[in-house]
Amino acid sequence: PIHTHSHMYTFPTLKTQQFRLDAALRTSSEEGGEWVARCQAERDAMYTVLATKGVQPADVEDALMGYLPYAHSLVATFEEHPEMRTDKIISYAWTSLLYRKSKVLKIANKYYDVTMITNGVAAAKANAATKLLADVVSEDGFHDVVGRAAQLYREAAGIWEFAVDRYLPRWVNWPSVRPPEVMIPVMQACALVALASAQQLTVKKGALTGVSPSLLTRLLLDVKDKYELALSLIKGSSEYDDIEKDFRKFLSVNAQFHKAIAFKFMALSKYSPDSGETIGEAVTLINVAKDALDKTGYRSLDSSLAELKAAITAEADEIDDLHRLYNREADQVYFAAPVDLALMELPSARAVAKPIAFDEPELLFNEL
Repeated sequence: PIHTHSHMYTFPTLKTQQFRLDAALRTSSEEGGEWVARCQAERDAMYTVLATKGVQPADVEDALMGYLPYAHSLVATFEEHPEMRTDKIISYAWTSLLYRKSKVLKIANKYYDVTMITNGVAAAKANAATKLLADVVSEDGFHDVVGRAAQLYREAAGIWEFAVDRYLPRWVNWPSVRPPEVMIPVMQACALVALASAQQLTVKKGALTGVSPSLLTRLLLDVKDKYELALSLIKGSSEYDDIEKDFRKFLSVNAQFHKAIAFKFMALSKYSPDSGETIGEAVTLINVAKDALDKTGYRSLDSSLAELKAAITAEADEIDDLHRLYNREADQVYFAAPVDLALMELPSARAVAKPIAFDEPELLFNEL
């Protein structure tokens, strides 16, 4: 069996505060005035949906996508007319996907709105995929939703990658307190986590449909690599201490967990009940798997990561059993020593889940 869980990190729903664009923006034409009025109406509509208690991911996505072309057109207008003056400073207020405290963060930056909207759309897509998978109770049910869920995760990754390329490089004057996800390394980490989640679904589907263990191993190594890279990106950023502890834990635990499963598969491929020829390699590989599993610290994970804890606990029994069996046979039957890991040829990681590119939002206007 394979217990790679299909439980992505669940992001909180973003909230914003109202802002009077019509009091801040100067217009030089009647048409410009009409665009500002429409921007105001669309932003207020988005605010209302986000403020609704218990709002569903799909409704969040629709509300954010409804305003995104307006927010994008506003920043494009400022880019096109750097001389443009405003009657008051444009500052937006948003909650965060990843900030360790639940609070509204107010920032005077013209790119803040559009950045948080793209963050919110990506998170809503990821949450929608996670919700689809959480409702699955049977293998048939999993096969029914796996394609759609993987697509949503890949779309989320594409949106985060788009924002990293299009909006974040243009931010200047960073405030000291900010949502971690407006920083390039943190947003890149979010994209990697979404892709890792999509690839986990490929692994799970492959395990159910009889894909070879050697291919599953390579797919799992890529999942491990993505979590490790996401973790190193956020650790290397100045935001690390401000990032929600559960998210940091989610990355580190998943990196070790997927390493454990990958090395378990490698160990299985080196074990033969009738021959001790490669038992030394099997022992080395299962020892790595056991060590990685222990490093997850899964027994003491918080209730907020309960699904992840359950998946690791299910995997732990098998790894512990194999660890005992292989070490006992090597010691007592074949008198074989473990082989140095550095001397073994290990399979390479293989990525199959790719981001789905996000098209630049429609430009509705570029002057006011």
